[in-house]
Amino acid sequence: MEVFFEDFPKFFELQIKTIFQHAWAEAEHDSVYNQFSGSLNRDEKRLIAYVAAQAWGADNSFAVVMEQLELREEKKG
Repeated sequence: MEVFFEDFPKFFELQIKTIFQHAWAEAEHDSVYNQFSGSLNRDEKRLIAYVAAQAWGADNSFAVVMEQLELREEKKG
């Protein structure tokens, strides 16, 4: 079988997420975009954006703490 590179896409998108980010994205997509996308008012959209920012902050803070713990363990050993 002969394969031609023209048959492959020129680029692709790769999304790398933490488990927390994936869980948030799934919940937000299922509830907000699928169920209520057309019926959200401005304040509700802002509140969802706020919750998304808080979720990002929690995930980021957890990653920072884990990195600090790993560095501390490396210094011990």
